[in-house]
Amino acid sequence: IGDEITSALDNVNRREVLETLRRVHDETGLAILFLSHDLAVMRAFCESMAVLHDGQIVERQETRRLFTLPEHPYTRRLVELTLLPLG
Repeated sequence: IGDEITSALDNVNRREVLETLRRVHDETGLAILFLSHDLAVMRAFCESMAVLHDGQIVERQETRRLFTLPEHPYTRRLVELTLLPLG
């Protein structure tokens, strides 16, 4: 279980941690549960996601589908904010 494991890291260290976790997953089949507010990282890393709102799971989907066809209004807003261009 990784609870906000990349939130305090700079981009270089974030990438190294995620690459290490991906390698461990690929080599061992170890499942990793991420708890994070960083949807961009989770989009790139996770096979499936669950979205919590007010302490309840409001949506659970395969990651690609969650970002292309979000069902819950809260998820739709999160996806919109995640996909906004920076600057």
